[in-house]
Amino acid sequence: MRFTGSLTAYAAFADSALWLHLGSCRHRAKVISENSVNRPMINVVLVEDSLRVRESLKQMLSEIPGVAVSGEFEAAEEAIEGIDRLRPDLVIIDIGLQASNGLDVLGHVRSTHPRIESMVFSDRTGAEYRKRVSRLGATHFFSKISETEKLYNAVAAMSVSAEGIDRA
Repeated sequence: MRFTGSLTAYAAFADSALWLHLGSCRHRAKVISENSVNRPMINVVLVEDSLRVRESLKQMLSEIPGVAVSGEFEAAEEAIEGIDRLRPDLVIIDIGLQASNGLDVLGHVRSTHPRIESMVFSDRTGAEYRKRVSRLGATHFFSKISETEKLYNAVAAMSVSAEGIDRA
């Protein structure tokens, strides 16, 4: 699915594309859960300003055994405070936050909590963003428009290997 149209229609398109991708991930979660063993819980923090996208991500992540969303934040400042307090295993960050910048959150995570995994999930997918995200140490960069299933697979893979997480 590709977006063609005005910027005013973009938000509705992004949400519908995300919902379609989330639906395609659901069958995979059932297969994984049938084969799952008792694994340590991976605590995830979401940094995303769209309530609808956060709700979609929480629904998708809840279907992955061993994964729980332990916090969600709309802005960089509150996200940084929450990450410092919650110390999650994984942070999923949108670059384009209203009145703030997800890159600031990513830089803070890398410099202050180097053991926390970080994945960027954004509609800002240009080469300049990918380079900055890579330099700031994100383990993955996914497009909101076309790579929701890849995000799902990366988190599911992290869940499968969770026995190796050092929670100290």
